[in-house]
Amino acid sequence: MLNQNEFNAVTSLVAYVAYAQNMNEEKIHAAFKSVFGVADIKALPPAQYDEAMRFLLDLRFDGVIN
Repeated sequence: MLNQNEFNAVTSLVAYVAYAQNMNEEKIHAAFKSVFGVADIKALPPAQYDEAMRFLLDLRFDGVIN
């Protein structure tokens, strides 16, 4: 389970990625939860924090229909 600082960083990056790509934040959440196999971002194991941040930084929805 992520600590509060890690959770805040991940959710802030989700919001930024959604804004930067003009996407619905819920779609970013859904992609994240699907890739990492968690029901909630807070449930992400701390060992996957760095991987999760890289995933979000590299995530591109270009060409995907909203």
